[in-house]
Amino acid sequence: MITRSWWRRQYPATWSFPAKHPSIATIAADLALMELLAGELRSGDAAFSDQAFMVGIMSLMPVALGLPMEEILDQIAMPPDAQQALTSRSGALGELLELMLQFDEGDWDACDRLLAASDGLSRESLTSGLADTLAWLHGEEATA
Repeated sequence: MITRSWWRRQYPATWSFPAKHPSIATIAADLALMELLAGELRSGDAAFSDQAFMVGIMSLMPVALGLPMEEILDQIAMPPDAQQALTSRSGALGELLELMLQFDEGDWDACDRLLAASDGLSRESLTSGLADTLAWLHGEEATA
């Protein structure tokens, strides 16, 4: 499965990838942040964190492929909760995805509402996750 550790193995040593490809670095940051926040929601559940990363990747596919999400999901096997997240933004993974989308849009009121409704996430966890994500992008170890 593609995760932050997989991504790092693809671009070892100098880790100059983000500087050379800022658009992809932004996507990588979103995916990593989703994975880290999933770890906050379900501490110790690596499968859930991996799934959050994958949901983030899959959320990009309609734009990348020019196909509706439903058509893409008809062609690949995804767990039901991941499908639900991608099609209706529901469930824990869907709420994480919606948080990332609102964060990217700079809709802080929506982020605050989503964080308030979350069972386990806060502004502090979002800020900490963002700091760890930026550290990861710059080749540093996370603080948590």
